[in-house]
Amino acid sequence: MQLKHTCAFAIAIVLSGLAAACEGPFPLIGVQYRVSEQSPDRVEALVTNPLERLLMGTPRLANVASTTSHGTVDIELRFDGGATGIDLAQVKQRIGEMRFAEGVEVKSTNVFFASTCWQRWPLGPFNQHGKSPQHGDLPSR
Repeated sequence: MQLKHTCAFAIAIVLSGLAAACEGPFPLIGVQYRVSEQSPDRVEALVTNPLERLLMGTPRLANVASTTSHGTVDIELRFDGGATGIDLAQVKQRIGEMRFAEGVEVKSTNVFFASTCWQRWPLGPFNQHGKSPQHGDLPSR
């Protein structure tokens, strides 16, 4: 019985430490695309590269990292000082303007706040203020 309580206490301490480490601004914005094209090389050429070029002009953007696979693109955007609701809105606007080459059918798009604390994708459904970060409800700085 003593071991059971000790393990439960240790788990609680670890989880509370993780939660405390994740408080604060959302450091990332994630962008996920699912497209009809399945060849990773073609997805990178027709979807990932054009998206990265488009997003590079986003104000305050510090770093862009992406992963491309069969019909999937995951992009991680890091912002100076952490991502804000304004950053999310700007990324969504740019994404909305994106036009791909003929023959590329977008099956789904998702733009969201993310955190390295929770394995990167996506954060939520609610932030510490009880609002959905996927809808840009965080206060701007």
